Amino acid sequence: MAKKLNAEQVKELKSVNRKGEIKFGKEISELKKGEGLMISDSEWDMKTTIPAYYYGKFRKGVEEKERQFSYRKVDGGYIIEKL
Repeated sequence: MAKKLNAEQVKELKSVNRKGEIKFGKEISELKKGEGLMISDSEWDMKTTIPAYYYGKFRKGVEEKERQFSYRKVDGGYIIEKL
């Protein structure tokens, strides 16, 4: 059943971050230009594929010249490289 909220309750609920952390986000953010992170298929436990997940996080809506990361399929997994 719908519930009426006052302005303070609405503000409090909107301030909560629901997205959570980016998978391997800390390791990716620590990369320097030219470095990469290898993610093997066995490490990936999500239904979403690695390219689809990171496209939505880092590349969607960003012009090609402004992109900071690229990913490439290699034997056994993917490499995420900082450009």
